[in-house]
Amino acid sequence: MFHTHSLSLSLSSERIFEDHENLVENLLNWTRDSHNKLMFIERIEKYALFKNPQNYLLGRKETSEMADRNKEALLEECFCGSSVSVPEIEGILWLKDDGKKSWKKRYFLLRASGIYYVPKGKAKVSHPLNTPIDC
Repeated sequence: MFHTHSLSLSLSSERIFEDHENLVENLLNWTRDSHNKLMFIERIEKYALFKNPQNYLLGRKETSEMADRNKEALLEECFCGSSVSVPEIEGILWLKDDGKKSWKKRYFLLRASGIYYVPKGKAKVSHPLNTPIDC
């Protein structure tokens, strides 16, 4: 399973083209003098959420093996249940501030209300943060 991977050197960013996207249409948006690169990379983690949902949906740091029928039940509960809710996900991401050349490692929280980062020097908190990220 190979996926097309685009590296935009001018924006210091990466982008993965999904199977359903028209690659040529997107490449036509690049300028002739662009230094962007196109790579084909195998992404084995693409379907990891569906193969091991307990690693992503249970909200625990420790992950364990789970029976296939329990995995199916967990996926159905999260995506098909009557009370579908967005799981809170947290972890380290790299952030590049406007006007800065370097990227900084920050601790982020993804909640139903938005994506937030914990300012440097602050403890991880369980209450809502006042630092939303504009996407």
